[in-house]
Amino acid sequence: MNIDPARFVPCGHVANKVITCAYLPDINPFYWSGDLSAFFRAMAARTFPMPRKEIRFYLSRQKSTRADSYEEQLQCELEKRGFLIIHAQELSVREQVELFASASCIIAPHGAGLANTIFCRSEVKVIEIFNTSIVSPDFCQRLKYVTRDYHPVVNLNDRAVGRVLDLIS
Repeated sequence: MNIDPARFVPCGHVANKVITCAYLPDINPFYWSGDLSAFFRAMAARTFPMPRKEIRFYLSRQKSTRADSYEEQLQCELEKRGFLIIHAQELSVREQVELFASASCIIAPHGAGLANTIFCRSEVKVIEIFNTSIVSPDFCQRLKYVTRDYHPVVNLNDRAVGRVLDLIS
């Protein structure tokens, strides 16, 4: 990313600090690039030991107010197929990075939970589920720098479960 290494502050120097003001340049909300993805993967690899195992998981919203009607049925079907059901809000940052870095397949409703895909390996399959009230290109645009195996699914007439299961068969 061509960032001068002298501008980085070691984590230990800011462990007990509170940031009161931070500036972010006004960039396209879809902005990710190969360099940005590589940067975050390299930083994560230096900070956390990267797991060697491969896991498949569903990023659940069932414990939030934004859960969709299909979730219970989908989770049941995915568990039968060996998928883990993950509630990211219960995980530390480290656990989330390690989880996404070890993923071979991620299924998730559209939302910020997919931001951690920046830590994924290029072989990961990502299935993003949209409800009909919002279909957004955010992660489709971002994930082209992470994987070529991206599949959007629109939950039209509660058909998300069948479509997702077809994609993992």
